[in-house]
Amino acid sequence: MSEAVERVFKKEIEEVAEKKEEQVVTAMLQNNEPVDKIVKYFGWTPERVMTFAKKIGVTTLTL
Repeated sequence: MSEAVERVFKKEIEEVAEKKEEQVVTAMLQNNEPVDKIVKYFGWTPERVMTFAKKIGVTTLTL
């Protein structure tokens, strides 16, 4: 992707990437993947994972 296009659409690209990341994390949590795997692959803090899990209604987490 050219730098000019990237600059113009930077915010939109970041939003799409963040949404996709959240979709993958949601699937991982719903499939009882361990929190440490999410932390490792996405660089999220355990606190962020727990907060996100509560937001999407996942109450049981695997460490």
